[in-house]
Amino acid sequence: NARRANASIHHHVPATSSGFELFSCSDSDGYDGRGQQVGVRATRPYGAGEEILRERPCMRICTAHAARSSEEAESKFESALRDGFDSLSSVTAAAVMDLSSYNEQEFDGDTDNAARTPQGIFKTNSYKLGDEVGYGGLFLTVARMNHSCRPNAAHHWRPDLHMMVVHAARDIGVGEEICTCYGPGECRDTEARRSFLRERYSFECECDMCTEGNDAGGDDRMAAIGAFHDTIPLYIHSKPDEAIRRVDRCLELLTEQGIGHPKGPYVAPILHYGYQICLAGLHDEVRASSYLARELVSIQCSQGPGSYKAIDLQRLLHEME
Repeated sequence: NARRANASIHHHVPATSSGFELFSCSDSDGYDGRGQQVGVRATRPYGAGEEILRERPCMRICTAHAARSSEEAESKFESALRDGFDSLSSVTAAAVMDLSSYNEQEFDGDTDNAARTPQGIFKTNSYKLGDEVGYGGLFLTVARMNHSCRPNAAHHWRPDLHMMVVHAARDIGVGEEICTCYGPGECRDTEARRSFLRERYSFECECDMCTEGNDAGGDDRMAAIGAFHDTIPLYIHSKPDEAIRRVDRCLELLTEQGIGHPKGPYVAPILHYGYQICLAGLHDEVRASSYLARELVSIQCSQGPGSYKAIDLQRLLHEME
């Protein structure tokens, strides 16, 4: 069970690049307060849709085990995680233990990570690996990216590459912190978002969107966007003119809220509704293809042109020509 330390083991460390760097952000504006003292910031400009990094997981662990009880499932998960951690090189293990653990922030003595465990760190920082049901991955650099409800970057697991890929969701300037979104996936108001993050990660979000609250109508916009998400599918066949109006209004609201960049990830599902409405409800292939082309731009710029989704959309567009 001893950790292997021979020369054949690959050392995973936080990625280095001429385009970004790790930095101490505990006193920075917009610090998310989750206890993480390190963030990632740009050292050169990034254009919207530009790829920032690709990273392989240092740990890939099965998180769903067949079991007769939740206690047995948790025990199997912890056993798999211990085995995975013990197989890491000492360099990689040290980098893992340097990450935050949301429920293990009561430090012992003078050593910051004395109370942290691999289990707590993995639960805090791991990501579901796309559609790979029951598997989570830990990425040493992506884990250093702090949260914003109005993120300037988007992460996406690429099963074809076996890597997490991060793209700029809008233009990013030199010195700007690179932030992704930890959730929630639904459009919620400030208190609901903060409640989710407080329960899941034990921090009070102080990003610019949460700080604004409803001062400029942000919570009202998020509620309207969420309502459009829920109601647009109901009108595709019965009221296509109303449905497409809602699509266009939803895109406007996303832009007003600062999360609607045409090369960002948030517009893609709404644009796909537009494609479906024009094709199945309005029977207008020309208009449908225009929505599909815009969706393709969003997917290519947030997941990569070689992603499965981008390839599927390209095929659909080609068939409509």
